[in-house]
Amino acid sequence: MTENLIANLEKLLALHHQLYKVAFQKTDLLKKNDIEALKETLNYEQKFVQAINQMEAERIELTSKFLGRTDELTLTACIEKADTSNKEKLQNIYDEFKKVMDDLKNINNLNKQLTQQALQLVSITINTMMPQEGDHNYQKPDNKNGQTKRRSIFDSKA
Repeated sequence: MTENLIANLEKLLALHHQLYKVAFQKTDLLKKNDIEALKETLNYEQKFVQAINQMEAERIELTSKFLGRTDELTLTACIEKADTSNKEKLQNIYDEFKKVMDDLKNINNLNKQLTQQALQLVSITINTMMPQEGDHNYQKPDNKNGQTKRRSIFDSKA
């Protein structure tokens, strides 16, 4: 039973390493502003997320059987219960998971910041292209709703 759990955890760890590589690719694409490739990468990333979710469900089932309970199904609990030969393997997997999760967290925070900066740039660009109407103290009496006309990027008169 322990061997199945270890095999599952190793597969799960490999998927997380692959997910990190994809997140790193996203960072590069965000820097290059390559939207089409970014879309493809996001779709590719979703496949890894789905695979991780499936492996995680299997891990929960295996961990529950290994620990003989349905609560606190953590890797730490498995390490505590494992025999000495498997304890070291599980500890190595735990250490590696901790590292890859920290790496994923950091790269995802960087990607989030890059995305926010790109959105700010788009917003600033749109604001500079769109003429702003001045804030007037006086409104025409026939404008009863208080609605102002929004100007288009192109002012044209026929």
